[in-house]
Parts: sequence; structure tokens; C-alpha cells
Amino acid sequence: MTLNKHLGIPASNSDFITGIWKSDHCDPQNWNYEPSTYGVVGAHLVGTPEMKLWSDTEDGDNPGRYEFKIADVLKLEDEINTHGIDPKTGSIVYYDVDEEDTINGKHRRGYSKRKKIPGWMMQGIRFDSPVARIRFALLSNARAVHYHKNASKEDVYTAVKKVLEELEDYSRELIASEVRTLGSHLTESQRDAIRDKIYMELQFDPNAKSSERYVTHNNTTIADLLQKIKLVDDWVIDYWENDDAITICVNAQNFESRVGSLLASNEKAVEWDKPLHIIFCVPTPEGKETLRTKREKFFSTHLERVEDRVLVACGLVKNNKNRSIFAWNHPDSEHRAVPQDTENEDLHTLIRVKNRDFN
Repeated sequence: MTLNKHLGIPASNSDFITGIWKSDHCDPQNWNYEPSTYGVVGAHLVGTPEMKLWSDTEDGDNPGRYEFKIADVLKLEDEINTHGIDPKTGSIVYYDVDEEDTINGKHRRGYSKRKKIPGWMMQGIRFDSPVARIRFALLSNARAVHYHKNASKEDVYTAVKKVLEELEDYSRELIASEVRTLGSHLTESQRDAIRDKIYMELQFDPNAKSSERYVTHNNTTIADLLQKIKLVDDWVIDYWENDDAITICVNAQNFESRVGSLLASNEKAVEWDKPLHIIFCVPTPEGKETLRTKREKFFSTHLERVEDRVLVACGLVKNNKNRSIFAWNHPDSEHRAVPQDTENEDLHTLIRVKNRDFN
């Protein structure tokens, strides 16, 4: 407890002034930073900016940070040693008026402790829910200003995970929406990587509940899935990770973009006199169409059209005898579909599928 608290006397500007923190820093009018809720629903500013002692607030867990590094405090120290504390470009610290802990400013608190600065310019805020607090913590970190460490992709990942933990269920679109909102300052590829990582992690979390019946995949999430299930599904070790086996991953959603790779893998398999093993996913079924029919059409429609092109180009009749020259029609081919039905399939086990009358 500070002497001010013990005596019931509010802190005055003189309690904050040091060799680094000047009297000008104690005047809210000198700070250009405008307090904001950053558009977060359920976040409400309380009062106006004021000087507040660090000792009057707890060092709260910042849900918008992946981890705290002392190296970042030293970077901040170096920046302030170079430029000084300038309220025209600096930012204030937010504190939760109900929990009496700071939402951000962990690095500024660390710097202040090293330099014996008693407090900082702070703004009170109140939240209607834990989700609002998480979203605010991340968005208030996604700024390009001095004395502040911008939210990294790891920070966005951490914040989105914490938001989803507070919600009852998840979907791929919900994850993507949260990542877009909280990671608006990141590149599209960084946001996609965060979305895919969280999406796969939740599928393997027994406490997570999906609001979608069907799971959508891309090459990245399929590769991640195979790594996670390789100890329980022999196909991964026997074929996907076997250097002597020839395999390929195909997303039927973008089938045409994979035709070149498919034919290249086929050529290699034919040359080596080996079967070609395919693992694939299909688009989400719509209307009366089922997952089963979509998987059957992968062979009867997509692959058959490729076969037709090649056979016609070679002047061959389009029949099963000639289709058997393709390595994916080898009798020993072991094709697998990625599990996508959350209600009727084990999402940790690949689905063996029949390729017409060939295998």
C-alpha cells in the first residue's frame, strides 16, 4: 500500500515526477492520444485520462499478447533513451475499473520498474464480457505508435483462441471473422495461416464444439491433419510418408489447378510401375447432394475427364481397358478421403474410398 492510500490522499503530480517523467507528462491535455474502444462491442470508456500509480493497479494478464519478453522492455528502454517520452506520439495505458488491473502496458510497466517511474497516464475502461476484454486488448495493441509493441501474429492467434474459448461453439467462418477483425494489420497469408492453425487445433480439442456439420479443408490443413493422425492411421506412414510410395494431395474445390501435378505424379508412377495413391477433400455438400456422392464424383467426373482428355489426345478409345493405364487406377492404389462430416465420421481417421471398378 502506498503512503497516499494509507493516508487516504489522492496522488498528486509531484508523486510521479522523476528525472525521466516530467511535469508536462502529467497533464492529460498534453497527450495527443485519443482514448478509444476500437469499436469493440461491450467495451465502455470510464472517465477521462488521468495519472495513475502502477501500484494502484494489478499487472493484469494481457489476453492480446502471446508472451512477454524482457528483450522487448529493453527495446522500449532504448527507444525512450533515444527519443525521450513524448506525449505527442506516446500512448496511454488502459485499466479495467472493475478488476483494477491494466489491460495493456506490460512493457511500459516493466520499463517503469527499471527506471523507478511510479505511474503512467491511464484511461479507465469497463467490459460487458470476457470476449469484449480479449478483443479490446488485441485491437488496442494493433497500432503503430511509440512506446508500444504492436500486436504480432502470435498475439492475434492467442487472442482469437481466447475469444473462442469463451464462446459455446466454433466454425471456420467464425474463426476467419475473428482473425480478420483482430488481425486487420496482418497480411492475408498471415491471417489465413492463423485461421487454419486454430481450425485444426479445435478439431482435435475434445472440449471444442463445431457449429458446422461439414469441415472444409485446404492443402495446408490436410498436411496438418496427417501429421496429427499418423500414429493412429497407418495410411500416413505406409503411403504418405513412405519414400517408396507415390502419393498426391488434391483439393477437389480447386481440381483444375492440380491437373498438372496429378499428371506429373501419374507419369512418375507409370515409369516406376507403381500405383498412385490420392488423398483428397471435396467441397461442402449443398442441397440434396451428399458427401458420399461428391467423393464418388471425384473419380467418376473429375478424374474421368482428365482421362478422357489424355485418351482422346492419344487417339485411344475411352474404355476401362485404356483407363487402366493411369496409375491412380492401379489395382493396388489406396485412395483416401479426408473426414469432413462432424456427425457421422471420426475426424481423426481417413476414409477409404472406392475408385469405380478399378480399386
